[in-house]
Amino acid sequence: MKSFNTITRTLITLVLFIPFAVAAQEVPQMVQMENLELASVDGKMVLTWETDLKGEHFLIEKLDENWDYVTVGQVDINNNNAYTIEDNNPVEGENYYRIT
Repeated sequence: MKSFNTITRTLITLVLFIPFAVAAQEVPQMVQMENLELASVDGKMVLTWETDLKGEHFLIEKLDENWDYVTVGQVDINNNNAYTIEDNNPVEGENYYRIT
C-alpha cells in the first residue's frame, strides 16, 4: 500500500507535467468565415466560403460512417479570399464537414 507521501509526490509530478503537454499542442485559431454554404449539385456536395485568413491552405475533412474524419481535399489560400471544394463521394443522408 502506498503511503500518503508517495501519492502526494505522484500527484504533484502529474500536475507539474500537464502544462508541458498542453503547451506542446497547437492552439486553434479563431477564424471568421462569411457566406459559408453547402449545396448538393449533380450528386456532389459543394462547399463554398469566404475568409481573409492568411496562411498556406485549408484541409477539408468529413465524418465517415465510423465517425472518423477523412480528407475530402485541400484548398490553397488565395488572394481573392473565396474558396470552393467539391465532395464527389457524399454519403447518403447527412454529411458533416470541418475546415482546418
